[in-house]
Amino acid sequence: MTVSENRKISNNTGRIDWLPTLCVGAFLPCVVGLCGPSEAGDRSTRAFFMEENLQDPVSEFLNMAITDLAVSEGFMLRSKLMGFSTIGEIVKANLVEVSAKEDYSQRWYFELVSILDRRGLLHLISR
Repeated sequence: MTVSENRKISNNTGRIDWLPTLCVGAFLPCVVGLCGPSEAGDRSTRAFFMEENLQDPVSEFLNMAITDLAVSEGFMLRSKLMGFSTIGEIVKANLVEVSAKEDYSQRWYFELVSILDRRGLLHLISR
């Protein structure tokens, strides 16, 4: 977490206000600015979150192409033959129906379990 300061000239008073900028990791940059006096007469702090072009790590992983993941060639091939291009598509599918597909194998399923378990996402497989 890093904090830096940015200058901003107030439109109301013409004076320079310092706005501390708080960056939390690479996924959640936010700017915390001091607002003018509230109705109670004190200064309050409000956080403004900028979510431009940001995606949480789980969604990013689930939407990544299987061919871009560190998986076996067999997993890539079977996923493609069953019509899956992302892990997200697999976890959204009914696994009972997936297991009935011609190109399904237990080895493929165990690798899927391993992939999700390494990311702490095993709960995404519907039981």
